Amino acid sequence: KMNIKTIRHYFVVAAILLSCGEKQNMLYEPFTFNTNMLDSLANLNQVIVDTSFRKDGSIREKKYYLGDTVKYAIAYNQGGTLIFRTKFEGPFEVWTEAYHQNGQRMSKFEVKTDSVSGRSYKEGLYKSFYDNGMVQEVGEYRIGHPFWVVNFTRDGVQGDTIFYQIENQIIK
Repeated sequence: KMNIKTIRHYFVVAAILLSCGEKQNMLYEPFTFNTNMLDSLANLNQVIVDTSFRKDGSIREKKYYLGDTVKYAIAYNQGGTLIFRTKFEGPFEVWTEAYHQNGQRMSKFEVKTDSVSGRSYKEGLYKSFYDNGMVQEVGEYRIGHPFWVVNFTRDGVQGDTIFYQIENQIIK
């Protein structure tokens, strides 16, 4: 049975631990992708996996299908390290992530596809990362062109915000 003194004691200890805790750096976003969840869906026959191989037997690419539509495409280098991962909605790419040799995310950007021309282009916010998980750049693409970007050092020091002009006009 807990009394008021015991509850106060736990409260004080919790407050001390929280106040002494190191603040999490908002520019540190380590991320490595694990295909276990997608592969387990394939084992349950929820998705179909189409795997392509190189002549040496190493995996070049895996495509995960739901019905007759690709949902994810994952490419690997010859050493088996993830190069990129792409998500699709219907026939259209919606985002892509690229990866460093150590498995850390290198960049992530959204992609739009013009339904008339079928042309795909970067659109929306993007981030790029150093191989240690620290944010390298944050920016925005509009109609395939960079609109603004902020660079960071490996230590998290923020640079200036750079705005771009395309064809002598600021993108609206």
